[in-house]
Amino acid sequence: MSKNSRFKGVLFDLDGTLLDTIADITHAINSGLSVAQVEPITPNECKGFVGRGLTNALKGALESRGKVVTPSRLEELVGEVMEAYRRHPYRDSAPYEGIEELLSDLTKEKVVLGVLSNKADSLVQPIIKGVLGHHRFEFIRGAKEGWASKPAPDGVYAFGEMLGCSLDQLLLVGDSEVDYYTA
Repeated sequence: MSKNSRFKGVLFDLDGTLLDTIADITHAINSGLSVAQVEPITPNECKGFVGRGLTNALKGALESRGKVVTPSRLEELVGEVMEAYRRHPYRDSAPYEGIEELLSDLTKEKVVLGVLSNKADSLVQPIIKGVLGHHRFEFIRGAKEGWASKPAPDGVYAFGEMLGCSLDQLLLVGDSEVDYYTA
């Protein structure tokens, strides 16, 4: 983008776009599997379960090991997974190749950076601060009660309102069908 770019802001998805977080997600899910006395999954297996929320990821991991649990037990295990994830939200997470340079270049061009994720906001905030805190993100928003999650466009609208610009002056960068429908 040049200084004459028509774009004022770039809103990034987190997992699979800015950061490779699969190892940390796998560790957290494996904590829940351990409590359920189920064999752990690999990061490669975990990739097939993520993208539809933590509950669905855990359910998929359990089913891949032949384990079916009641909804109440699944809820308990999700609590264990969240607790494990909160203890180590970014131990092994890292930016994808080229991301650091891209963020620096966008900042030099005075393009405002933002993050919009369906991951719990209580995880998104420390992950961004811990891994990419040296970059200036003006808008960081994860899933939180009272906020509509992607593909609802509410987060994109909020980013545009914060910048005081129209939607055609924003870019949304993501890696999933949910991001596509959000855009």
